[in-house]
Amino acid sequence: MSYNNIGSAENIAGGTESSRSTLLSQMARINYSYDSRYLLTLTARRDGYSAFGANTNKYGTFPSLAVGWNIHNEDFMKNADEVNNLKLRFSYGQTGNRGVNKSLAGTILYAFGGTAYTGTFLAGLGNPNLVWETTTTVNLGIDFGFLNNRINGTVEIYHSNTDDLLLRRSIPALTVTNNIIDNIGEVRNKGLEFTVNTINVRNDNFSWETNVNFSTYRNEIVDLYGDGESDIPNRWFIGESLGAIFDYNMIGIWQEGEDTGTFNAQPGDIKFADLNNDGVIDPENDRSYLGNSLPSWTGGITNHISYKNFDLSFFIQTVQGVLKGNSDISYGDEVARRNTPEAVGYWTPENQSNEFPSLVFRNTRGYGYPRDASYVRLKDARFSYRFPSASIEKFALTELMVYVAGRNLYTLTDWIGWDPESRQYNRGSSDSNGSWNNNYPVVRSFSLGVNISL
Repeated sequence: MSYNNIGSAENIAGGTESSRSTLLSQMARINYSYDSRYLLTLTARRDGYSAFGANTNKYGTFPSLAVGWNIHNEDFMKNADEVNNLKLRFSYGQTGNRGVNKSLAGTILYAFGGTAYTGTFLAGLGNPNLVWETTTTVNLGIDFGFLNNRINGTVEIYHSNTDDLLLRRSIPALTVTNNIIDNIGEVRNKGLEFTVNTINVRNDNFSWETNVNFSTYRNEIVDLYGDGESDIPNRWFIGESLGAIFDYNMIGIWQEGEDTGTFNAQPGDIKFADLNNDGVIDPENDRSYLGNSLPSWTGGITNHISYKNFDLSFFIQTVQGVLKGNSDISYGDEVARRNTPEAVGYWTPENQSNEFPSLVFRNTRGYGYPRDASYVRLKDARFSYRFPSASIEKFALTELMVYVAGRNLYTLTDWIGWDPESRQYNRGSSDSNGSWNNNYPVVRSFSLGVNISL
């Protein structure tokens, strides 16, 4: 990684910490099956957590119900030989989340003037009104298997509502911290998941099996507690996703000879849309919702092919419809911050790009450079050979296999930088512009191996 992050090679000073919390839980479950056709499960769980607010109930109760119908066991399916499995499922239930810091104060040992002093620091503000985050989910699914299970899979749709969502809320920097954990509002989630496995070919010498998965997911903020209005500082917008990208709208690059009017721009600077046409680009009036840092859909396909003693398997993964802030473009050629293996066509008088600014452009507005982070990746591949038993018996071996494998072998993407699968903002972070924060890239690896059994 060149000179980037070279400081990580220094000696690391060790540290310890200790905290304590208490979780008290009770759970009951009832399972019932009638003639292997009709299935019922009832569950109730009650949890208490010590870190919840002093002014609220530290306990939450979470019931659930699930029913199933094995259609293939019905009398009217007895002659349907091509159907091996057909099951309809429905569930309704609640789950709780206790994602709260156990302690907001810590002790520190600090050397000052050659003398060690022990003190206490405040790691965050407490909230005595915190309650359990509760998610209520309805799920409908069907499991199927046909043609001696040569084709089998699952289709599921779900709809969930999360109340009292626990997130870290930004607050004015008037204290030792600028955020606080809070129950911020209500979020709705819905999606579809599909998985199918097929045995395409199977005979004495050759077999080919395939697994395909697909999922789509939608997330929407339904309500924000307090005044019921969108929270721009935290980038929470009613009707939009928690992963909303709220930023300026880049419409090009200022070119030589263009009239910049009142914008005080230089050739090579980014040209932003003046949404209210007041001749000034400001955060109050000229930022808008640009997209979502959560993908529209994800998918994957795995193939496993065998011919005699040879085996080949590979997995292709895709993530589509995701927008992420790419601060790497903003760094340009800044020493110790340059972190991309690609040549970026920054604007110059000889290369008047309309996509990337000049290297002297100062991003004083904190524009996040949101870009499409969709990709298709050859995630895993493995090729192996298993020696015939007759050839290894004289060595007192029952199995001998050699293989070569690779991971993260190739990625097809328009993303500029190390990797489109970079970390997004964390749950509970106010950095919800989707910035990837220059984390380490996904590693491409190769391995050779031998499996021996005696």
